[in-house]
Amino acid sequence: MNKSLVAQWLERVDYDLSAARSMLKSKHLLYVAFLCQQAVEKVLKAMWCARCDDSPPYTHNLGVLVESLKLSLSDEQLDFLELLNRFYIVGRYPTFKQKLASSLQEKNTTDLLKQTEEFILWCRQSIPM
Repeated sequence: MNKSLVAQWLERVDYDLSAARSMLKSKHLLYVAFLCQQAVEKVLKAMWCARCDDSPPYTHNLGVLVESLKLSLSDEQLDFLELLNRFYIVGRYPTFKQKLASSLQEKNTTDLLKQTEEFILWCRQSIPM
């Protein structure tokens, strides 16, 4: 296990969660969802570094990361990750971003952030430090 890499990934998780909370306060809902996706991606990569001696896969797809980690997740967790995958938005066309943004309301975005925090806590419990 590369403790230094694990710590670096987890530091970025905390940063993304903090930024997501700030974006929620300022009602930038699409970026809350994007940062939730990023935080989950990074905690999965921290798990990879805790379990393996090499770098995590170069992917933003949460399903691919879960498969590579051989995680056993509930249907609810898998549905949550599938939802989050939609919000990896770098390089998306403006009309696509607008469509994604229109699907978000303050209530469901707050719930998304809460689910993200719970999933990250669940993941962190399996990362030895």
